[in-house]
Amino acid sequence: MKELIKLLDKDLEYIGHEIIDDTFYISARSIKKAPKCPFCGCEASGTHSYYQREFRDLPLQGKPVVIRLMTRRMFCGNPDCKHTTFAERYSFLSGNAKQTDRLKEHIIDIALETSSVAAAEVLERNAVKTSKSTICLMLKKIATPVDKRQC
Repeated sequence: MKELIKLLDKDLEYIGHEIIDDTFYISARSIKKAPKCPFCGCEASGTHSYYQREFRDLPLQGKPVVIRLMTRRMFCGNPDCKHTTFAERYSFLSGNAKQTDRLKEHIIDIALETSSVAAAEVLERNAVKTSKSTICLMLKKIATPVDKRQC
């Protein structure tokens, strides 16, 4: 399991795991030395607090995976920054996302080959619960705009 969590980010440390109701719950925390403020780029001056984030990842052995990530809220080291604190960010997870980027890519890859209804059915059989409307929203976000001047 330690190696699996490192596949997400080398700066994550595996804490433990458990299986509850046929779902893998993997606990981890960041061991990054000095996270940078996403607003000004300055290194953090210290830890403000901790909170736990939960999000879904790719299934493991046909079971859904939920990662419980202990996340730090940091003090910005730049006295001129408008944000005195910030939440630690991760390269594999955007904003307040409830699923990893690689899970989103997996869902989109399947949806691009079938309809959203068929994709939702295939994904559910493979331990990824998502609705057809969620799939449609994901596809809309990746759609490229059409240049109407060429028509």
